[in-house]
Amino acid sequence: MPENAGSHEIRPLEGLVVAVTRAADQSSVLTDVLRRQGASVIEAPTIQVGPVDDYRAVDEALRHARGYDWLVLTSTNGVAALFERLSVLGLDREALAGPRVAAVGSATTAALARLGVQPDLVPREAVGEALAESMIRAGVAGRRVLLLRAEIARGDLVEALKRAGATCDDLAIYRTGSPKGLPEAFVRAFDDGGIDWLTLTSPSSLANLLQLLGRERSEGLRRIRLASIGPVTTRAIRQAGFEAAAEADPHDVEGLVASIVEKSKSQKVETSKRQNVKASKCQKGKTAGGQDVEPSASQNVETPQSKLKIRGGGIRPRRRGPGRRDDDRREGRKNGTP
Repeated sequence: MPENAGSHEIRPLEGLVVAVTRAADQSSVLTDVLRRQGASVIEAPTIQVGPVDDYRAVDEALRHARGYDWLVLTSTNGVAALFERLSVLGLDREALAGPRVAAVGSATTAALARLGVQPDLVPREAVGEALAESMIRAGVAGRRVLLLRAEIARGDLVEALKRAGATCDDLAIYRTGSPKGLPEAFVRAFDDGGIDWLTLTSPSSLANLLQLLGRERSEGLRRIRLASIGPVTTRAIRQAGFEAAAEADPHDVEGLVASIVEKSKSQKVETSKRQNVKASKCQKGKTAGGQDVEPSASQNVETPQSKLKIRGGGIRPRRRGPGRRDDDRREGRKNGTP
């Protein structure tokens, strides 16, 4: 039998509990990657994705998509909603053949690729600022840009493109909201201090979590390490009065899990160092008590009862009474002195 047969491979996140706050229909990929690293996962969706109330502007834009120079998609939710609307309108991906396609992040790029669309531009960083810079360098002055995003998307990207001379149609193609409550398993683990890490993939996921927990219970987040998908979410965490213990780089699922693994390893090393220092101090304290060390010939040890004079490893009490002079004389003769 091989020497290592039956041995158990210790995975980086083994023994750790990670809470995932992504929407229920999007959490599986992150959950799977975390579990492969050994984590126990509790899913606690704080985001619900749904349709907008009125698609008339979106449908009109899609029917005339060839009239745009750029089509911008910033999330997998946007990709899914786009192709759902194309299907409703009886259109297919050929309707998108006119504009150049810009996408944010590897997940959005992969979602487009699965549907047969290869983005023309993907910024290195999966943030709106990086996308704006990349598009401006590629040329947007005098161009028409169609952005299909969430109903509550930030306006920074659109403002940057407009300042660069672009004409932008920024349309909501899906909406995000908060669920009615949190799963019982999550709440129980949260209150019992049984969660080590909690992942946050958007400012909305944090805002909804805080609302669902309530102000008092939200203080429990301070004993949990928060992992952020990127700088925008990290900024929201800080603005809420908390700190991100890890930030994904790159800003995707793989980067998020990698950051948790790295920080967890560092934490284990620091904990091990502290334990070693503590053990060393305890050992020194025991030695200082004199219980485990033989006294040397030159040591003088004082006790409340008497002084002990140590000669050659033996201990003899030094009397302070009348008989002390005779003892000193005997010591002198023994040492060859008068």
